Amino acid sequence: MLILGIILSGCSLEKQIEVKTEEVKRLPLNIDNQAPLTLEPIQWFVITEDNIEEVFKELKSREKNIVLFSLSDTDYEAMSLNFSRIRNYIIINNEILKKYKNYYENGDRGNGK
Repeated sequence: MLILGIILSGCSLEKQIEVKTEEVKRLPLNIDNQAPLTLEPIQWFVITEDNIEEVFKELKSREKNIVLFSLSDTDYEAMSLNFSRIRNYIIINNEILKKYKNYYENGDRGNGK
């Protein structure tokens, strides 16, 4: 009976739990800014029925091999739109990275700073 009393009284004792909150310092992301992209120069030739012989002659005079990669006018427009979308995608992702870096390193809580 004594053992039963001890067990039951142990369950009824209240223990206070103390909760402490402490802000943890954010670690820097260590994301270096990317070096500017260096691209090779490209010379475009627009070849039409009217200037094909002239362009081929010019290329031969420069000792260039004549190789044609052809696009229609609508395909060229599509390529231009694709490059524009890629450029916008890169710009948006760079901004996201800047905001993450600012949040973690400067404590910005999303208040637009």
